[in-house]
Amino acid sequence: MDLSLTTRSLGDTTTIDCVGRLVYGSEATVLRIKVKALIALGVKAIVLNLAGCTYIDSGALGVLTGLQMSAQQAGCRIRLVNPTARTAKLLQTTNLMDFFDVANFSTPEVSR
Repeated sequence: MDLSLTTRSLGDTTTIDCVGRLVYGSEATVLRIKVKALIALGVKAIVLNLAGCTYIDSGALGVLTGLQMSAQQAGCRIRLVNPTARTAKLLQTTNLMDFFDVANFSTPEVSR
């Protein structure tokens, strides 16, 4: 399944719902372009809702890492919310759980 992105804004926060597979290539590129555009517009907070993201590969994880660094430099905050158990484990295994602001509203132990 391709990646589907739905964007909604409330105040200074923009939420992007990610549904499908986030893999390196066109899917990760579409997300990168969307997030970079929001950062350029001066959005102060971006929430990536990963509840519907069924798979993330290492290349896409690298794209997310780059986006986090770009956002920090621009004074923007990126938060990953509702990662699947597999995604949360991937973030823990790669020692990126503390690099990202991660929250799982249904499982408090994943929250920071």
